[in-house]
Amino acid sequence: MKDTVKLFTHIVLTVILLSGCSQMFSSSLATKTYLQKDKILLFVDFEKNSVFEKDNLETLLYATKSAWYIPYSTRVSSFTNYQRITAKGDDLVINDTVNKDDELTDKRTADLEVETLDNADVLGQYFNGRSSAVIYVDLELPNKENFTEYVNSLVEVDKHLDALVEKLETRSDVKVKLLGWKGNTGPVSTGSYELPLMITAGIDKYDPMVLEELEKLTQWIRTNDSVVHAFSYADIYKRLLSTTRTFGWAKEGTKLEQNKQIGLLYEMSLPYGLDVSNLINQDEDTYYLHINFTEIDEDMASELVKDLDSWLKVNGKGSFSIAGID
Repeated sequence: MKDTVKLFTHIVLTVILLSGCSQMFSSSLATKTYLQKDKILLFVDFEKNSVFEKDNLETLLYATKSAWYIPYSTRVSSFTNYQRITAKGDDLVINDTVNKDDELTDKRTADLEVETLDNADVLGQYFNGRSSAVIYVDLELPNKENFTEYVNSLVEVDKHLDALVEKLETRSDVKVKLLGWKGNTGPVSTGSYELPLMITAGIDKYDPMVLEELEKLTQWIRTNDSVVHAFSYADIYKRLLSTTRTFGWAKEGTKLEQNKQIGLLYEMSLPYGLDVSNLINQDEDTYYLHINFTEIDEDMASELVKDLDSWLKVNGKGSFSIAGID
């Protein structure tokens, strides 16, 4: 990654590539299981104005869509393609928060800002202050066992990032700072990691007890001083319940059946590339708890995983276990 600082005004774009983080933790407790994907975090700072200015939202939308073309990218998420859940009669409506065809009037941008400021989950996940937005890019880099191939893939990603920055610079004046990763040892600032929570055999992923425990665990981990934000399927589940509470069809059957019906409808409504595979695995026996840190190293990670396991043993109802914990 080039270490460049180009002096312009209006926007600061910071790119943090967290490649190789799956090998960062060497202890038997904090294994690579907890850091399964390579990620790129793009921090887009609008120096003079709020993210919710029309031009800034358009720039963020452009950057998000362009990030899909980064080699080996499997998922790109930001405030603009955050899936809003609304209702139309008894129908569930799922769509991007900002679309390219949207008319971003002053009223529309003001409404978006009010909605967002009232949504702590969105603020914590996609914003780093009123004038700074975050774009997450998940990568699946090839053959980490082959050092040459792996490095070549990183170079390929790096070149595309440079091209993306140049494109952004043609849209508006920008200040660009590209940051690499600090290695597989030592602290990595503003890291975003996934912790797998294995559902106890025989329990359905939509079981009310499972979702209640997942919500409580997500809320608890947010109280950790080193955690900027945490999110899980429980956050989506709360929004789904809030939106469908007046739906007649959503009140039929047992609570488990209701959860299944609502959850399946939501999953079928999601666009390609933005499914729930980042929140639950394909076998549907493991939820992922996403945790964003201000700073994390091996010792801190080990202690955090131990604390999570202790919380489950004291407060849990037997819904989950953490991989690698005896």
